[in-house]
Amino acid sequence: MNHLLEIRNLQVELKTELGPVYPVQGADLIVRRGETLCLVGESGCGKSLTMMSVMGLLPPGSRIQADRFHLEGETLLTLDEHAYRKLRGPVIGMIFQDAMAAFNPVLRIGDQLAEPLRVHKGFSRKAAWVRAVEWLDRVGIVEPEKRARFYPHEFSGGMLQRAMIAMALITEPDLVIADEPTTALDVSVQAEILDLLRSLLSERQAGLVMITHDLGVVAEMADRVTVMYAGRTIEEASGAEFFARLSHPYSRGLMACTPNWRAGAVPVTPIPGLPPALTAVQTGCAFRFRCAEAMVICAEKPEITEVAAGHRVACWLNRKPDVLAAAVRGVDEEGAMDVDD
Repeated sequence: MNHLLEIRNLQVELKTELGPVYPVQGADLIVRRGETLCLVGESGCGKSLTMMSVMGLLPPGSRIQADRFHLEGETLLTLDEHAYRKLRGPVIGMIFQDAMAAFNPVLRIGDQLAEPLRVHKGFSRKAAWVRAVEWLDRVGIVEPEKRARFYPHEFSGGMLQRAMIAMALITEPDLVIADEPTTALDVSVQAEILDLLRSLLSERQAGLVMITHDLGVVAEMADRVTVMYAGRTIEEASGAEFFARLSHPYSRGLMACTPNWRAGAVPVTPIPGLPPALTAVQTGCAFRFRCAEAMVICAEKPEITEVAAGHRVACWLNRKPDVLAAAVRGVDEEGAMDVDD
C-alpha cells in the first residue's frame, strides 16, 4: 500500500546553549490519503517536533536520522531549504497551534491568504485576492469581502482559527498537519472547527495529522491513533481498536486522566510524576519510572510489536508469556525495581 507519509525510527537532535537535547528518539507513524491520524501524548513528548521535522522547520544545526522518512515515496532526509519551500503550501500545509502568533500582525488577513497562491500557484494579485475571499467564505467567516481587509487583532480567536485553516488549505495540499487546532477555543467553536476540517479534507482525500492531548477529539476524529511518550512511538492502532483495547499503561493512564460524564462520579486519576528530561537518549522503557506495572525487564528497551491486526505496542506486558519469560530470564533480577527512582 502506498503511504502519503511514512516515518520509521525518526531521531532528532537539537543544539542548545546547555548542550544537545533529543526530543524525538524513535517516532514511527504512517498517514494514508483520506485518513486522519491523531498524534497523542503529554506536552513535551515530541509530537510537534516530529511534525516540524516533516515541515523542515527545525532550528539551524538540528540533526535528523531515520530508517524511513518519506513523503509520497520520496525521502525528506536529503532536501535542502529551497526544495522544502516548494513542498510547504502545495504539498504540506500546517495549521499552527497559536493562530494569533502565526499571522503577521501588520498585514491584512486577505493578503496573507493570497500570498501562497501568488508564490506557489502563479496567481495574479487580483485573482489571489478573490480566491482568498472565497476561502474565508468557505470556512464560515461572515462578510468575507469586508473581513479580508481586517488585521489579525480585529478577529476573534475562533475567526482566526478559521482563517488559519483557510491559509493551510488554500493551496490544496496533500498532507495537512493540525497542531492543537482547538486548544484555545470554547466547546461550541471547537465542534464547528472539527466539522469544518473533516468536510474540507474529505473533498480532496487529503491526509490529516492532528496533534492533540484531548482524547475526546481523538474519539471524534481519528481513523488511526499514534501515542508518543519521551520522543518514542509506544502505541498505534485504528481509532476503534485503540479505545476498545488500550494496551500500553501510558495510554490507559491518559484515559484515566480524562473526565467521562457518561460514567458518573468516577474520579480522575492523574499519572504520577513527569516525563523525563530529554537531554540524553533514554534507555529501557522511558515510562517505567511512572508505571505501577513496571518490572525489572522494563530496564531493557521494548520493541514495538503487533498485539492484534494493525495494533502495535512497545511494552513488555504485551509480549506473549513465553517470549516475556525468556526475556526475563536474560535479565539480572536481583532486587526489586524502585519505580520512583
